[in-house]
Amino acid sequence: MGEVDLSPNTRAIITASLENVCASLQQQFDGVASKHALHSPAATRLKSMIRLSCDQIENMEDSATPECAHYEKMVANYQ
Repeated sequence: MGEVDLSPNTRAIITASLENVCASLQQQFDGVASKHALHSPAATRLKSMIRLSCDQIENMEDSATPECAHYEKMVANYQ
């Protein structure tokens, strides 16, 4: 829109419309994401990694925590 020659009023209307579309899409995505079968295990995995020190994260193997290993198994078996 930056390169199109629009009146300030038209630009404001289009901007408001686009913002509403973006907000609507985000609300729809948030609802779907939290209901996904891997959402809770993924969140648990991230929370387990938060407890790690920087050294632990830098030197971690494939599965840094039991929660990571559990999540990776779920992802491998998910279809």
